[in-house]
Amino acid sequence: MYRTNPTDPEYRFQYARGLGNFGLIERCYTGNLDHAMEMLTQSQELQLGLAREFSEVKTFHFDLAYTDNSLAEVSLWLAAAHPDKRGEYVDLCRKSADSAGKIYGQFHRAGDANSVHGLAWRLVTLAALDQLENGPDTVRLAEEAASLLENRPGGALTLGRRELVTLALASSLQGDVKAAYAHLKDALDRGENTAERFEKLGQTGLRALATDTTFGPQFHELCRRVRQSLKSD
Repeated sequence: MYRTNPTDPEYRFQYARGLGNFGLIERCYTGNLDHAMEMLTQSQELQLGLAREFSEVKTFHFDLAYTDNSLAEVSLWLAAAHPDKRGEYVDLCRKSADSAGKIYGQFHRAGDANSVHGLAWRLVTLAALDQLENGPDTVRLAEEAASLLENRPGGALTLGRRELVTLALASSLQGDVKAAYAHLKDALDRGENTAERFEKLGQTGLRALATDTTFGPQFHELCRRVRQSLKSD
C-alpha cells in the first residue's frame, strides 16, 4: 500500500517499521550487516521525514530513536570488522547515537520513563566504540548507562530482557564480567534469543566477558544453546 500511497503518513509509518523489522532480523539473527545497514538506513530516512512533518506524534520520534540506536550498533560492529573503513563507520556510529540521544534526552527530561533504556543503550554503544578506539571514557560511559538502568523507577528488579542485555554490556565494559554474565543469563532465561547479536557483542561491548578465562566459556556456551534452540524451533 505504501508504494501506491507514498504520501499517506500511516502507510509511510508502517513501511518504515517493516524495513526496521527486516533490519532487526539481519542485525540480530542472520548477521548480514550490509543488508541490516541498508534496511535500517531506509527506515531511518522515512522516520526522520515523519518526525519532522508530525512533530507532535510521539511514536514517530521513538521509532526514529530506536532505529538510530540500531544503526549505531551495526556501525560499531562494522567498524570493528573493517579496519580499512573504520573512520567511516565510526562517524556513522557517533552520528546515529547522537541523534538517538537528542530524542531520548528530550523525553527523559520531560519525565518519560520509557526513554531510559534508549539512553542507556546509546551510552553502552558509545562506550564500546571508545574501547575500540582505546579512548579514555569507556568506563565512565558504561557507569552512566548502568546508573540509568539501576536507578529507574522500580530499580534493576523491574528490568526486561532487553534492558538486562544493556546492563550486561555496561557491566562488561566496566570490567565486572561476573555481573555481566549474570545479567545476560537472566535475559536469556526470560526469552532473549538474538544469537547473532550476542556473538557480535562478544567481539565489542561484551569482549571482556567473552575473553574471560572463567566466564568466557560459559558465555560461549550460552550463545551455543541459543543458536541450538533457534534451530529446533
